Amino acid sequence: MLTRAERKAKLSERGRRGAEARWTAYHASIPRPNYGELPDPCFEVIVINHVSKKTKHLVFHPGKKSGSYRIDVNGKFWKSAGWTDSLVRVRKSCRRMTNI
Repeated sequence: MLTRAERKAKLSERGRRGAEARWTAYHASIPRPNYGELPDPCFEVIVINHVSKKTKHLVFHPGKKSGSYRIDVNGKFWKSAGWTDSLVRVRKSCRRMTNI
């Protein structure tokens, strides 16, 4: 006879295997997107601060990993990051326009 903890673990394992099977069956029917090679540069973002009259030109080049970009600001390498991380940094520095 199983203890209460063993019974819970067994039911949990059965539920996990069922969820994995459902997930695999659903996703097996959906083809994977093929985006091909990304152009260089991928994106350009121009940030204009009308208060301080400063402009920053961000250029996103394809990075080594999927979803990662090498980012140049005003022609100088800034950092390697994803789209969201870089825009969060721009948003935070909009008041000063000196950190990026």
